[in-house]
Amino acid sequence: MLPKVEVSTKNAFLSGKELILGLAVGLIWWPIYVILTMLNLTLRFLVQEAYKYFHEPGKYTICSGADAVFGYRIKGNCNSLILGYQIIKGTPNLSQIRQRYQNMLQSPETREDFSRLKCIFNDKYGYYCWERDDHFDIRRHIRVLDNWDVTKEADEEKLMDLTGDLVRKDMSTDKPQWEILLIPKYWTGQASEKKPHYALITRFNHAYSDAISFFLMVNNFIADSKAEMVMDPTKIPFKIPLWAKIVVNLKAIIMGPYSFVAIMSAYILDKSVFSVKYYSDTKICGKSPPIAFDTVKDIKKASGASVTAILYTAVYSALYKAHRRSHPKVEVPEHLHLGSVMAMFPYWEKRKLGNQFTLYPYTANLPVKDNCLRERLRISDEITRKAMGSSGPVFNFELTRSLGSIPKIFHCCLWQLSGCPVMLSNVPGFSTKLKIYGGEMVDGAGFLPLMSTMGVGLSTQTYCGELRFNCIVDPQVFSRRAELQPFLNDIIGELEQLGKIFVPSKSTAPLAESISEESRDILKTDENGNSDNLEIFLQQAISS
Repeated sequence: MLPKVEVSTKNAFLSGKELILGLAVGLIWWPIYVILTMLNLTLRFLVQEAYKYFHEPGKYTICSGADAVFGYRIKGNCNSLILGYQIIKGTPNLSQIRQRYQNMLQSPETREDFSRLKCIFNDKYGYYCWERDDHFDIRRHIRVLDNWDVTKEADEEKLMDLTGDLVRKDMSTDKPQWEILLIPKYWTGQASEKKPHYALITRFNHAYSDAISFFLMVNNFIADSKAEMVMDPTKIPFKIPLWAKIVVNLKAIIMGPYSFVAIMSAYILDKSVFSVKYYSDTKICGKSPPIAFDTVKDIKKASGASVTAILYTAVYSALYKAHRRSHPKVEVPEHLHLGSVMAMFPYWEKRKLGNQFTLYPYTANLPVKDNCLRERLRISDEITRKAMGSSGPVFNFELTRSLGSIPKIFHCCLWQLSGCPVMLSNVPGFSTKLKIYGGEMVDGAGFLPLMSTMGVGLSTQTYCGELRFNCIVDPQVFSRRAELQPFLNDIIGELEQLGKIFVPSKSTAPLAESISEESRDILKTDENGNSDNLEIFLQQAISS
């Protein structure tokens, strides 16, 4: 058991030094911010009126800041593109897949909720906007992968290559920027598997949705039946005291500007080997081996550390090894800044696509004496618990939405100033099989868009008791998949090693087959009835 680190309520309040610094920066920040915000709101109103006056009603609608922030195209990258693939057991029926989406977009109950899927993400009169597609055709969006030989069989290696190639292929503004691409034949790599499989590659501009919103849409309106998620993003099963909400929001107003300026300064000065100045034209994708999520749960119970701390410990240890292995002549920096993707729970509606998350900076020691995992976990747990009740996510979320609403011309400056070397997203997945299109999903992967100076994009994937890490990198960080894979293997290896340290009596089961049905049920809730993933999102819950 680690030395206990309590989450004291005094951490929620400000020290005298913090109060002075916060007020000093705030006195400069807030007057300028209010004036510029009022000016921007006036311009947005005039632009929306111009849409109505010069074009037919409803043709153009100005984008919200939460969506428009992903509009800027960084050289070497497609516009903030989310990519993923699903492996489905069964025989593909392209007409059925198209019909599912068509029904959702035409039904009186859902057509307004998902109307943006029939709109083009564009810009007009200096602002990002939604342009109604008057010639929308579902066949242009759901189709067989372009130039793919339908008699050919793909495997995981091929899917990784295709995903890396698709990242750099832009999506034009002649139709809404989302698509589902079919590969009719897929080989699982198991000679004993006789049933047919196929793959679906999903691509969409981040402006349309974040991953959680997309999962909710598929699960509620596209799937044959709803799968159970590790946690329901539309609910928070515990109450946050009113005093905590008030304190956190007041702290966001006082300390938010100072913290933001300090963090941006650190990011600008960061010279990590995992950051890039300019993106390459290609990207490399990889996927870790699976590990039983029960292993993480056992480590949590035995060590007293949070799930967040455990995952970050494994990631930082693997990054340290990757630095030493790939850049032996470059000195390892004392700290590494990582952008943690935080969803702002609860999600407002099940029937709405959108973006409801923020990036929160996580900074920890990269080298640790003797690379001791126990010490690294202690540090990670202390950092994580100190962040409980932090005002950072609240301020960052509101600021991102505000900055995203500014004119398009300023977005390049916004992204150039907001870089970090590594980004990590931990999205709650499904705890039961997803039944869809008459078959069932057996595997999948999702990849983050690389933005600004980020050279490494990591995302977790939890499915039916298995945990994996998916990764997309620029070749300047890892020049080929053979260099990337050891890094991903190390993450899982560090989790297994933590299991041996804290739970020596239990073997760390790396395969889902070793998980009993009883253990699968435990994955849903802990002894208090809360999902393990709730700790990861406690900060967001406080902001609700």
